[in-house]
Amino acid sequence: MLATLLATVALAPSLSVSGTTLHWTPVGSGAYKVNAKVQGVETTNTIVEGTTYSPPAQPGVTVAYRVKARGENEWSNTVTIAWPAEKPKEEPPKEEPKQPPSMLTGVNAGTESLDLTAVSALHAKVVRINFAASEANAQWLLEWDKRYAERGVTLQPVALFDGRVLSPSEAKGLAALSRLPGLKNVELGNETSFGYQYHDGYSSSSYKERARLYAARVKEAAEVLSPHGIGVLAQAEDGGSGSSTWVKEAFAAVPGLPKYVAAWVIHPYSNQRSASQPDTYGVPKMERMVANLAEQGDTTTPIAATEWGVSTDQGLPLDNGSSLTFAEAGKIVETTIPKLVVAAKRHPIQSFLVYQVRDQREHNITKDHEMYFGALTHTDGNKGSFTTAIEKLMAG
Repeated sequence: MLATLLATVALAPSLSVSGTTLHWTPVGSGAYKVNAKVQGVETTNTIVEGTTYSPPAQPGVTVAYRVKARGENEWSNTVTIAWPAEKPKEEPPKEEPKQPPSMLTGVNAGTESLDLTAVSALHAKVVRINFAASEANAQWLLEWDKRYAERGVTLQPVALFDGRVLSPSEAKGLAALSRLPGLKNVELGNETSFGYQYHDGYSSSSYKERARLYAARVKEAAEVLSPHGIGVLAQAEDGGSGSSTWVKEAFAAVPGLPKYVAAWVIHPYSNQRSASQPDTYGVPKMERMVANLAEQGDTTTPIAATEWGVSTDQGLPLDNGSSLTFAEAGKIVETTIPKLVVAAKRHPIQSFLVYQVRDQREHNITKDHEMYFGALTHTDGNKGSFTTAIEKLMAG
């Protein structure tokens, strides 16, 4: 009788549990059968090689386990695992709608008295005004900065060096702009990444060299202006060429170029000849610039659209093939600018400046479309729905 009992005991494994893993003493050789019961009802019998087993979780219930050597009759002692209830899946936090960045709106203007009154009438916040890069310390800049400031308008000057490249001394000489109270940004060059001023194209060695030199001047200008809290607005668009050459060459010339740039400049004019036509020029140009910058690892530096406009002379035909009425021009303002903002992706729009504050010629004097980009007429008159749309943009 004792021998039979000892044999029986020897054939029954001793079972224990650690956490949610079962352990048992070896008995015989070969596999084992693990039995699981929930509330006394057998649920599974699992064949296991070895002497440990981590059973699948059964959330919210207590499961009793026992084990025996395969081919034997004697079961081990019983152990239990009280499986915790499964936590409800947490819904991912709802992403708060991104608020549009604070976009400064303004106009391109000049140094005539009618420009001052026109800027005030439109409630522009920023005015882009040209000056030669070599005259950063000119007295007239200080005077006009004061005149616009008196009307609550901030100057955003653009340093011109058409047809050539800014010199290192001129770049460093821009530090003289720090004497203009409230100045936040200065634009370096007008459409320097275009080929028309230089009679070249993106495949020319002169174009590539210009991009590299321009980047160096951006760095030099930023180093003298940033201590005064003034940022550099730098060219990054392809000028309509469809090439990424400018951005590639500029980034290659100055490692870490974006840290010297307050915003990348673009002139994303629309090519719409009616309000119903899509913009197949300006919006794609914005998309290309964003893609070119992303290739260089920049996806967040702000963008400054320092020129954008619609040419209209009360519906009269102009030399660019358009004959937009004021109402059509106003509709383009309302529908196309939001598309440009979307095309900028994660790049906030630092400033959006309309070209320009008023027409350069009286109504029906010329067919030259360049003369009729004004938000107001040549004498500060209202251009109907077009002026209204610009006023709404300035108010936003």
